[in-house]
Amino acid sequence: MNALTKEGVHWVAPSLYMQVRDHGTRSWLFRYSRNGTNQWMGLGSTEEKPLSDARDEAAMLRVKVKRGEDPIASKREVQAQRKIEMKPKVPTFAECAEKYIASHKSGWKNEKHAQQWPSTIEMYVNPFIGKLPVDQVTVEDVLKVLKPVWTSKPETASRVRGRIEQVLGWAAAMGYRAGDNPAQWKGGALPHLLPAIGKIAKVEHRKAVPYQDVPKLMSELRKNGSVSAKSLMFTILWAT
Repeated sequence: MNALTKEGVHWVAPSLYMQVRDHGTRSWLFRYSRNGTNQWMGLGSTEEKPLSDARDEAAMLRVKVKRGEDPIASKREVQAQRKIEMKPKVPTFAECAEKYIASHKSGWKNEKHAQQWPSTIEMYVNPFIGKLPVDQVTVEDVLKVLKPVWTSKPETASRVRGRIEQVLGWAAAMGYRAGDNPAQWKGGALPHLLPAIGKIAKVEHRKAVPYQDVPKLMSELRKNGSVSAKSLMFTILWAT
């Protein structure tokens, strides 16, 4: 084999060739036919793999080709699987929230604020997206969290949205996700899908009538005689 020094591809054994490059490096090639086209598959450097090993590997690959397999496609599948296995596991949203809180709580001087952070995540967010890998959280997922409280508890909903945005921003900075932040309000998709918090009508709660004044109220409602008065009387009677 050492005699093969001329640049080019040289036959060595059935389906096995040696490629000599202009700078003197040599490597093994396996040649086979697939759908009428010659395919060349690298088997490694001659310095790292002796002729006997290269010949055995070529013989094994010839058997696979006869069975209808494509050695190059199989090799790519193995390489792709290895990349997946080597890729770090993407944490869930709940795990990212815990890490975000742990890395920021020392800067929260307000004790109430520090207590509210984990409680709001646990109560309002985790039931919907806590178990999702953080790179899979979408606008639709954020809406699932916000819609139940957006109009009934707007202040709470606003805080929850902001905290989701911060956790997802932290996850992006850590390399766990890419692209737009689905919880972002300004410049994001949410303003097109939800009314602005400032435009949501506030519910005004009126004082309850003391129970001892109920007979007097019922008398006044009877005198009124309107449909709304009768409806209120009906409600009071059924409530008691």
